[in-house]
Amino acid sequence: MIPPVPLASGMRRVARAYIIDHDTGVESQVGLLSASVEVDAGSDCRRVVSAQLVDVDPRLLTPPHRLRVEAGYVWGGVEYVAPVHVRIGKVARTNQRVWSLSDCRSFEAIVKGDRFVEPRRLEGGASIVETIRALILEAVPWARVEATCTYDASIPRGGIVAAEDRWGTIVGRDESLATAISADVYCDGAGTFRITDVPTIETPGWDATRCTESWSRGLDGSTVVNSWVAHSDNPDVSPVRGIAEDIDPFSPTRISRWGRVTKFHASPLYSSDEQCARGARTLLSKTRGVTRELSIETVPNWWADVTEPVQVETDLGVESHLVDRVTVRVEADPQSDAVAMQLRSRLVGVSA
Repeated sequence: MIPPVPLASGMRRVARAYIIDHDTGVESQVGLLSASVEVDAGSDCRRVVSAQLVDVDPRLLTPPHRLRVEAGYVWGGVEYVAPVHVRIGKVARTNQRVWSLSDCRSFEAIVKGDRFVEPRRLEGGASIVETIRALILEAVPWARVEATCTYDASIPRGGIVAAEDRWGTIVGRDESLATAISADVYCDGAGTFRITDVPTIETPGWDATRCTESWSRGLDGSTVVNSWVAHSDNPDVSPVRGIAEDIDPFSPTRISRWGRVTKFHASPLYSSDEQCARGARTLLSKTRGVTRELSIETVPNWWADVTEPVQVETDLGVESHLVDRVTVRVEADPQSDAVAMQLRSRLVGVSA
């Protein structure tokens, strides 16, 4: 991961594209004119890529072949490059030379499409992390799945029945496996499925205080939730409950300033008070804060993840944000001025 850094003399941007034959794994480098990516924590597929390509064999531009774009910069004689790896989506030819790709999605789309053809029983006592891993690998046998989350739990005795949606069973809010262990499950830019802890403002993040170009402010009072209660609705589990509330003195939506706005969440996968408390804290981390739109003038970090906080300097002071969406466009021409990143985030703290 390459953090945003201020533009500096001598920096040279680089961008490359490859088409990967899904059947053979053979990679073919193609010409790249431009590319853009949206990384959105609220979408089923974390990454959606569009690109304009040249010098490409048309036979390669068909799903389920894959696209990998590598972008970064050279600075001080060292190349800092990271990939975005997605499945080819829509293809159009804009003239005799240029091919336009759009709606190229990361590999969560494969898991989402592989729905259960009959109800699936998830047996009690099984590790939730290992169950998530097994469900992903059933749909994408060639996938890499890495678990770094610090918490795991067992499926409660008696098990549960998952109906039609495999990806919803893994990451849906109400009764998902990920919510039950406060985990974030997604596919990263390199194509690896990650089972990680949900980010909080304490998670190490970007310091972009020197490269913020502009920002806008807004608050929709109807969307503020600063208190969550999580509990089990499993008849085989003794009543368990956990509560999380926004009491951070630096938070703009803290209870002492805003009043208590509470939502409830029930899941048959909760089996202890500790697990419910973790679930409530995770849900709170996704709803607290004031919405901001930021534009950061920096070397593009368009494979950046929304799992990282960002600190920026505004006329109110140094603001701490949790990022929900990143949108960046990169031009292959190293002389291009297209270097801005747009972030949709939630302001969760201010210090003078």
